[in-house]
Amino acid sequence: MESFKIITNTTADLPLDYIKEHHLGLVYFNYIMDGVSYGKDKELDWKEFYRLMRQEGKMPTTSQVNPEQYKEYFTEFLKENKKLLYISFSSGLSGSCSNAMLAARELMEEIESFLGIKSVEQVRVFIRYDVENISDEIFERACHTVFSEPPVDILYRENIEIPENGYVFSVEFLPGQFDQRADSAVQCVQFLK
Repeated sequence: MESFKIITNTTADLPLDYIKEHHLGLVYFNYIMDGVSYGKDKELDWKEFYRLMRQEGKMPTTSQVNPEQYKEYFTEFLKENKKLLYISFSSGLSGSCSNAMLAARELMEEIESFLGIKSVEQVRVFIRYDVENISDEIFERACHTVFSEPPVDILYRENIEIPENGYVFSVEFLPGQFDQRADSAVQCVQFLK
């Protein structure tokens, strides 16, 4: 049997504990409640959510996930080296399902056209950090808090296992280009010191 990463979104109303326990991927739909935007990076407690609706008459407004956001989610989930199975919200109620299908097609087309690989079966994304001038203790802490997220990332120290028939390519910023990921990592490591 093949290994799949099952992904759903916040419209499924599954408790986060259940999502984590079963290692499901989760796509966050953003919403605005009482003028404040909530989503992946900022969540509103469900009790407070319903209190605002019942006692204060506030109603949330939502926005669908766009194709670029789906591509970011799917790229992140592809790191687990599994096929993706996305269980979406009804296409009859939201354009988000169509955006997910568009994003999946675009990812496959990019891999096939830019890399010339016509028989893509799996994609793995690696993020490389060149680390220097920090202590071994800070490095160890940063490995599991800054450079990776243990529930979803596999951390490699030096060597990466590549199948014999695998293709590898790398992309890096040009000198002088701003690398937000690297800048964020530097700032986060400073907090550990």
